[in-house]
Amino acid sequence: MEKLSSARQAFITLENGLHFAVEHELKRDAVIQRFEYTADTTWKAAKEVLLRRYSLDVRFPKEAFQKCFLVGLVNEETCAALLRLVDDRNITAHTYSMAKAEEIYGRIPAHAATLGKLLSALENA
Repeated sequence: MEKLSSARQAFITLENGLHFAVEHELKRDAVIQRFEYTADTTWKAAKEVLLRRYSLDVRFPKEAFQKCFLVGLVNEETCAALLRLVDDRNITAHTYSMAKAEEIYGRIPAHAATLGKLLSALENA
């Protein structure tokens, strides 16, 4: 599945950005952008898996993640984390505040771990 492969590639760039040793505002901004496109490609991969494997058509990221929970791809805790992730992604994509950027940047390692869990589940579905 092409979307799943794209999501995995995006996830790898996010992880690489998180492990880059230099701390600088440019790193923060790059990691935030990588987080945004990784979140986007991952929900679209979930949409594809839900349609092909479970005959479930979804239109929105939160709906996709809730359906992943309903079919057993993720547990309730991971689903809740995915829903919070979507909120953070929307904040970073639609508003800019230095304070919010720093706050969300601090949560991205946890978001990356959550995305990794979902990607593994999708790859094994």
